[in-house]
Amino acid sequence: MYAYIEAKHTLHLDGTGGQSLAKAVEQVAAVKPLPRPRVPLSRISRHVTVPGNPSPPAFWPDHWNPMFGMILARHVRRSAAGAAESSAELSRVLSARALAISGVGSALDVIVAGPDLVSVPVAGTQVESPFLVPGQTLATCLTSGKSVGAGLCVLCWAIDWITLGSLYWPGILAGALGVPLSRDESEPRP
Repeated sequence: MYAYIEAKHTLHLDGTGGQSLAKAVEQVAAVKPLPRPRVPLSRISRHVTVPGNPSPPAFWPDHWNPMFGMILARHVRRSAAGAAESSAELSRVLSARALAISGVGSALDVIVAGPDLVSVPVAGTQVESPFLVPGQTLATCLTSGKSVGAGLCVLCWAIDWITLGSLYWPGILAGALGVPLSRDESEPRP
Protein backbone atom coordinates (compact mmCIF):
# COMPACT_ATOMS: atom_id res chain seq x y z
CA MET A 1 0.00 0.00 0.00
CA TYR A 2 1.38 3.38 -0.99
CA ALA A 3 -1.01 5.72 0.75
CA TYR A 4 -4.16 6.05 2.77
CA ILE A 5 -6.47 8.88 1.75
CA GLU A 6 -9.37 9.70 4.06
CA ALA A 7 -11.94 11.29 1.73
CA LYS A 8 -14.66 13.59 3.06
CA HIS A 9 -17.36 15.49 1.20
CA THR A 10 -17.31 18.20 3.86
CA LEU A 11 -14.63 18.37 6.53
CA HIS A 12 -15.68 19.94 9.83
CA LEU A 13 -12.77 21.56 11.66
CA ASP A 14 -14.51 21.42 15.05
CA GLY A 15 -16.14 18.49 16.80
CA THR A 16 -15.59 14.75 16.80
CA GLY A 17 -18.33 13.46 14.48
CA GLY A 18 -17.87 11.34 11.38
CA GLN A 19 -17.03 14.32 9.14
CA SER A 20 -14.71 15.99 11.64
CA LEU A 21 -11.01 16.65 11.28
CA ALA A 22 -10.48 14.79 14.56
CA LYS A 23 -12.19 11.66 13.21
CA ALA A 24 -10.29 11.85 9.91
CA VAL A 25 -6.97 12.14 11.76
CA GLU A 26 -7.99 9.16 13.91
CA GLN A 27 -8.77 7.11 10.78
CA VAL A 28 -5.40 7.88 9.17
CA ALA A 29 -3.60 7.15 12.43
CA ALA A 30 -5.30 3.74 12.63
CA VAL A 31 -4.11 2.70 9.16
CA LYS A 32 -0.60 4.10 8.92
CA PRO A 33 1.05 1.85 11.51
CA LEU A 34 -0.22 -1.40 9.96
CA PRO A 35 2.69 -3.86 10.03
CA ARG A 36 4.71 -4.41 6.89
CA PRO A 37 8.38 -5.03 6.27
CA ARG A 38 10.44 -1.88 5.85
CA VAL A 39 12.53 -1.51 2.72
CA PRO A 40 15.88 -0.19 3.99
CA LEU A 41 17.65 2.69 2.25
CA SER A 42 20.53 0.28 1.56
CA ARG A 43 18.34 -1.53 -0.97
CA ILE A 44 18.82 0.26 -4.28
CA SER A 45 16.84 -2.18 -6.41
CA ARG A 46 15.55 -5.75 -6.28
CA HIS A 47 19.06 -7.15 -6.81
CA VAL A 48 21.31 -4.33 -5.60
CA THR A 49 22.03 -3.51 -1.96
CA VAL A 50 24.76 -1.18 -0.76
CA PRO A 51 26.74 -2.02 2.38
CA GLY A 52 25.97 -0.25 5.62
CA ASN A 53 22.93 1.72 6.59
CA PRO A 54 22.76 4.96 4.57
CA SER A 55 21.25 7.99 6.28
CA PRO A 56 18.20 9.59 4.65
CA PRO A 57 18.30 13.15 3.42
CA ALA A 58 17.17 15.70 6.02
CA PHE A 59 13.39 15.61 6.61
CA TRP A 60 12.90 12.31 4.77
CA PRO A 61 11.88 8.91 6.18
CA ASP A 62 14.56 6.38 7.12
CA HIS A 63 13.16 3.72 4.75
CA TRP A 64 11.89 3.52 1.18
CA ASN A 65 8.31 2.44 1.86
CA PRO A 66 6.68 4.79 4.36
CA MET A 67 2.90 4.97 4.35
CA PHE A 68 1.58 8.34 3.19
CA GLY A 69 -1.50 9.68 5.00
CA MET A 70 -3.79 12.33 3.55
CA ILE A 71 -7.18 13.89 4.22
CA LEU A 72 -8.95 15.04 1.06
CA ALA A 73 -12.16 17.05 1.45
CA ARG A 74 -14.26 18.70 -1.23
CA HIS A 75 -15.59 21.32 1.18
CA VAL A 76 -14.62 22.63 4.61
CA ARG A 77 -16.69 24.22 7.36
CA ARG A 78 -15.97 25.13 10.92
CA SER A 79 -18.76 22.85 12.20
CA ALA A 80 -21.76 20.91 10.96
CA ALA A 81 -24.24 23.54 12.13
CA GLY A 82 -22.07 26.63 11.75
CA ALA A 83 -22.57 29.41 9.26
CA ALA A 84 -20.34 29.61 6.21
CA GLU A 85 -17.06 31.39 6.90
CA SER A 86 -14.46 32.95 4.64
CA SER A 87 -11.50 30.94 3.43
CA ALA A 88 -9.23 33.30 5.36
CA GLU A 89 -11.04 32.58 8.65
CA LEU A 90 -11.09 28.83 7.95
CA SER A 91 -7.37 29.04 7.15
CA ARG A 92 -6.71 30.57 10.56
CA VAL A 93 -8.63 27.76 12.29
CA LEU A 94 -7.08 24.98 10.19
CA SER A 95 -3.61 26.42 10.80
CA ALA A 96 -4.08 26.08 14.55
CA ARG A 97 -5.52 22.54 14.22
CA ALA A 98 -2.78 21.41 11.81
CA LEU A 99 -0.04 22.76 14.06
CA ALA A 100 -1.53 20.90 17.03
CA ILE A 101 -1.87 17.70 14.98
CA SER A 102 1.74 17.79 13.83
CA GLY A 103 2.95 18.50 17.34
CA VAL A 104 1.77 15.13 18.66
CA GLY A 105 3.60 12.88 16.20
CA SER A 106 0.69 12.58 13.80
CA ALA A 107 0.49 9.96 11.11
CA LEU A 108 -1.02 12.61 8.84
CA ASP A 109 1.11 14.08 6.03
CA VAL A 110 -1.27 16.38 4.10
CA ILE A 111 -4.71 17.95 4.51
CA VAL A 112 -6.67 19.22 1.51
CA ALA A 113 -9.62 21.17 2.92
CA GLY A 114 -11.93 22.40 0.21
CA PRO A 115 -10.80 24.27 -2.88
CA ASP A 116 -8.69 26.86 -1.07
CA LEU A 117 -6.81 25.26 1.85
CA VAL A 118 -3.96 22.77 1.97
CA SER A 119 -1.72 21.86 4.91
CA VAL A 120 1.70 20.46 4.01
CA PRO A 121 4.81 19.46 5.98
CA VAL A 122 7.36 22.23 6.40
CA ALA A 123 10.71 22.63 8.10
CA GLY A 124 10.65 26.23 9.27
CA THR A 125 9.07 27.87 6.23
CA GLN A 126 10.37 25.47 3.57
CA VAL A 127 8.65 22.45 2.04
CA GLU A 128 11.43 19.83 2.20
CA SER A 129 9.57 16.53 1.95
CA PRO A 130 6.05 15.24 1.33
CA PHE A 131 6.20 13.25 4.59
CA LEU A 132 5.66 14.72 8.04
CA VAL A 133 8.75 13.56 9.94
CA PRO A 134 10.31 14.80 13.19
CA GLY A 135 11.49 18.38 12.85
CA GLN A 136 8.58 19.39 10.64
CA THR A 137 5.10 20.77 11.23
CA LEU A 138 1.99 21.06 9.07
CA ALA A 139 1.61 24.56 7.65
CA THR A 140 -1.65 25.69 6.09
CA CYS A 141 -1.64 27.65 2.84
CA LEU A 142 -4.50 29.62 1.30
CA THR A 143 -4.35 28.56 -2.38
CA SER A 144 -7.23 30.36 -4.14
CA GLY A 145 -8.74 27.29 -5.79
CA LYS A 146 -5.54 25.25 -6.14
CA SER A 147 -5.61 23.07 -3.02
CA VAL A 148 -6.59 19.81 -4.74
CA GLY A 149 -3.84 20.26 -7.34
CA ALA A 150 -1.31 21.09 -4.62
CA GLY A 151 -2.39 18.09 -2.54
CA LEU A 152 -2.17 15.73 -5.52
CA CYS A 153 1.27 17.13 -6.32
CA VAL A 154 2.43 16.24 -2.80
CA LEU A 155 0.88 12.76 -3.16
CA CYS A 156 2.75 12.19 -6.46
CA TRP A 157 5.97 13.42 -4.84
CA ALA A 158 5.51 10.91 -2.01
CA ILE A 159 4.79 8.06 -4.45
CA ASP A 160 7.94 9.01 -6.35
CA TRP A 161 9.95 8.28 -3.16
CA ILE A 162 8.13 5.09 -2.18
CA THR A 163 9.63 1.75 -3.18
CA LEU A 164 7.62 -1.23 -2.08
CA GLY A 165 10.31 -3.85 -2.54
CA SER A 166 9.71 -7.14 -4.33
CA LEU A 167 6.07 -7.91 -4.95
CA TYR A 168 4.92 -11.30 -6.16
CA TRP A 169 3.01 -10.08 -9.22
CA PRO A 170 1.88 -13.51 -10.54
CA GLY A 171 0.19 -14.23 -7.22
CA ILE A 172 -1.37 -10.76 -7.05
CA LEU A 173 -2.72 -11.04 -10.58
CA ALA A 174 -4.00 -14.61 -10.09
CA GLY A 175 -5.78 -13.56 -6.89
CA ALA A 176 -7.37 -10.52 -8.56
CA LEU A 177 -8.56 -12.56 -11.52
CA GLY A 178 -9.60 -15.57 -9.47
CA VAL A 179 -7.46 -17.96 -11.49
CA PRO A 180 -4.95 -20.54 -10.26
CA LEU A 181 -1.24 -20.01 -10.64
CA SER A 182 0.56 -22.19 -13.12
CA ARG A 183 2.66 -24.89 -11.47
CA ASP A 184 5.96 -23.20 -12.21
CA GLU A 185 4.73 -19.82 -10.90
CA SER A 186 3.43 -21.12 -7.56
CA GLU A 187 6.64 -20.14 -5.74
CA PRO A 188 8.01 -16.61 -5.67
CA ARG A 189 11.27 -16.20 -7.55
CA PRO A 190 14.26 -14.42 -6.01
